[in-house]
Amino acid sequence: TDGRLLYRGYENRVGATNPDGVQGGATNTVPDFSTAGYMEGNTPIPFVPVAGPRATVFPSSDGPNRDGDDTARIQAAIDYVASLPIGSNGFRGAVLLKAGNYNVDAPEGITIEHSGIVIRGEGSGLTG
Repeated sequence: TDGRLLYRGYENRVGATNPDGVQGGATNTVPDFSTAGYMEGNTPIPFVPVAGPRATVFPSSDGPNRDGDDTARIQAAIDYVASLPIGSNGFRGAVLLKAGNYNVDAPEGITIEHSGIVIRGEGSGLTG
């Protein structure tokens, strides 16, 4: 509800309090993310073409749109790609987030309700 991810299986487990008032039995578990990612990290990520200009999003801090909130533009691009048919490769197309910083201020966030949609950025450096 507050936007944080919860991993209940990895929370600290605290045992009973001993006579001195100290709780015992705490265990700290490091989550295993070794199989996270596309196809559990065992398959290279396929290249999926951007589904045209309507699937390309510029950040509000740059480009033609500068209103400060990118939620609606990102969601519109996702919804557009969701309306496309699934190709023989199992994908509808990619949404391209152009280089920059994006603000997602809407409380409902961004949703992807259909399969076959790839969200891709231009990179992680200062210029993409």
